[in-house]
Order: sequence, then C-alpha cells, then structure tokens
Amino acid sequence: MALKNYPDKAIAFTTITSWTQVGATNEYYKSTDYKHKPLVVNEDGSDMTEGTVGSLAAGEWGWGDPATLGYNTIVVHCTDDDDPDGTGKVMKASIAQTLVTVDSGHSVGIMSIEIQSEEASDAKNVRMIRTNSSDVSFFETTISIPALDTVILDHAIVLAATEKFKVMSASEDIGIILNANDITN
Repeated sequence: MALKNYPDKAIAFTTITSWTQVGATNEYYKSTDYKHKPLVVNEDGSDMTEGTVGSLAAGEWGWGDPATLGYNTIVVHCTDDDDPDGTGKVMKASIAQTLVTVDSGHSVGIMSIEIQSEEASDAKNVRMIRTNSSDVSFFETTISIPALDTVILDHAIVLAATEKFKVMSASEDIGIILNANDITN
C-alpha cells in the first residue's frame, strides 16, 4: 500500500462549442455523450433555467435525446433565440471531470476529500460520482459548499480496478485535494 499523490486540481466550467440545431426550432444540442447531467448550464456568464427538451423557452436548457442520438445530452434555447455558436457568445456547463482512474490490478482508497470554493457568492453544489469503466454510475452524492469556504469529507471511498471518481461543480471554480492510498491487488 502506497500513498498516491493526487495534487490540488481545479474544476471549472467547460466551454462548449459546435452546437447542432434541432430541426427548425430554436433548440440546439451538443452531440457529445457527457454521461452525466450537468448541475449548471451558463450563457454569457448567466445561469440558464432548466426546462423540458422539446419545449424550452428562451434562456432555458434541458437534458435529453432530441435527435435520437441514443444518449442524453445538453440542449439549449438561448435568450436571444440565436445559435449558441453566435459571435461572441460563450456557453459553459458543469461537465463531470475525472480525478482518479484506477489501473487494472489496483484499487484506490480515498481517505479524505478537501473541496475549496473559489467563488464569493452563495453556496454552490458539488457532485461526486463513482463509475465503472463504462461510466455507469455506482454512486453519486451532492454536497453544498459555502462561498469562499473549505469542506473536508473524511469518509473512505474504495475504488476497484478500472473504476473512476469524477467531480462536477455548480461553482465557476473549485479546488480539490484527495488523500488516497494506492493498493496493488
């Protein structure tokens, strides 16, 4: 058993480009299987409201399969009814980012997780996800992090070979520090 070094990692919103229009509607989707529904979708610095795919109002986003892709994805209807790839427009979402991928023949015991909010606003949610090699979720939990504060979680999470540990945040920017042990099986 050896202490595994998982350095401080910043988790920020992911900028999303290359949208596809849904028929002749004002809805646009991203043809990427993100595997996990985002906590937040943001248009030009403002959080969009979650709505229903197929009947999104201006300024809303949804999670669904608008074009029989075979998976759910992000769908948006911009506030100006325009293409999200329009000039100067910045679209972002809280996409799950992999922090730990366990190698074959190993397991990893995460002993503690320190999450630091870098945002000076209201408390924001952070979701932690444990998946298998096919990104099927075994476990998801969402916690609230106060503005400009740190939360330390001291409960162990054991990841088996080929599993992943992912994090997404509703905050523009957070920092994560993992204290973990790598175990050779």
